[in-house]
Order: sequence, then C-alpha cells, then structure tokens
Amino acid sequence: MKIFIVIDETSFFHPDFLNDLIENINHEVVGAGLVTNIPRKSNLTKYLIRRFYFLKFFEILKLALSYLKNKRNKFSSVKFVLKYHKIPYIKIKNNINNVKYVDFINKYSPDIIISSNSLIFKEEILSIPKVCCINRHSSLLPSYAGLWPIFHAYINDEKFVGVSVHKMNDKIDSGDILYQEKIPIKKNDTIFSLYMKSFKISSRAIILSIEYLDKSISPQNSNDSYFSFPTNADWKLFRDKGGKFI
Repeated sequence: MKIFIVIDETSFFHPDFLNDLIENINHEVVGAGLVTNIPRKSNLTKYLIRRFYFLKFFEILKLALSYLKNKRNKFSSVKFVLKYHKIPYIKIKNNINNVKYVDFINKYSPDIIISSNSLIFKEEILSIPKVCCINRHSSLLPSYAGLWPIFHAYINDEKFVGVSVHKMNDKIDSGDILYQEKIPIKKNDTIFSLYMKSFKISSRAIILSIEYLDKSISPQNSNDSYFSFPTNADWKLFRDKGGKFI
C-alpha cells in the first residue's frame, strides 16, 4: 500500500518517531505534509511560553538542555528525516483542506494517510485515501481525547496512559480504534518521560494498525472524554500530587 504522512514539525519526539516508522514499515511512504505553522490553540510551545511560571527553574533548564542536545542529534527535525529518506513533502502553513494541499496529496494516490499533527481533517482530506485516514494519539481513546492527554490522565490519578491508533472521521480523536497499548505510570515518571515512552511505541502501533486494516477487528471502547490544554487549576492539582514535568 502507498502511505502518505501528515506530521507536525516539532523538535521533541516526532523526528525519532517518524524515522522509526519509515525504517520499519513494510509499505511505501510516497509523500508527506509537514505542518510548520501549528495553530495557536494546539501549539504546545506557545502554550508553555505563556504558562512558563508553572514550570520550576530546574524544569526549564532541563528542557533547554534537552532541546540543545536534540539539535546535535542525527535526526534533529522532521524535515531532516524526510530529506534523509528522500520522501517528497509539502510545507503546510495553514488549513490543510486548502486545494493546494489537497492537490499535492491526491497526486500520490495514497491508500492510507497517517496523521500525527495538530490540524483538523475535513472531507476534502478524509475522502482522498483508498482505505482510510488513521490518527496516532497519546491516550487510551476514547478516554482523554484532545490536547495534552497524558497530563490530564496524571492529575486524574490514572494508573496507565497509552497510545491509540484509530480511523479518522469528521470528529476529533474519534472513529474505530485499530490498536491500543497501555503504558504504566511509574513513581519516577514525568510528563516528558511518559510522552517519550508513548512516541517510542507509536511507530509499532501504526504499523500493526495498518496490518489490522485487512482484518475484522472490533473497536475497543472505554469512557469518552475530551480535554484542552491544562488550566491554572489543573497545574495546581498536578503540583499538589507531586507531579514533575521533566
């Protein structure tokens, strides 16, 4: 099958995840959409800058050091990974449902579109692939749909976080679930470490999901819930529970 990927350009997690996916998938990755202008309401970097006062000094320092260390890595950006594997891509700076991007994706006639990004797919994109669009999400859907699910799971005293891959429809983080994997929350885990774990298993989750698309798999269900970025009260609860960001 021919695979097209739409992915956010972020310094953390995404470059290694994408490289692992490309190197291990048994299908042809024909092209990609690189989201370089993440909407403000979904932009974690801008959110953290606006809420920097919720981070402790040593957390800000560790984030900065991790960012600098990442810049020295072989795969320091999603763009570099795409170039390294010689995958054609288009930079997406606004609404992905724009005719410019629709035409680019259509050119590659993908069987499946993989989503790991902050944009909303409408019918213009959802109708392109021959099989379906699938999305990777860092929670055990349908619980903790929306933004920053691991943070919300932590302050709700969940024992597990996880990764879900699901078919996409016209609702956010909805559609039949193809694959899920739990990640136990350990005593020394931080928000950063849990997201790192979720992205480490994400490529395998997507690869298995693509294989499962040819089989009859019953959707996995739990309680619906949708979240946005944490509020001030969420942060207070997070710290009261002894939570560590990084």
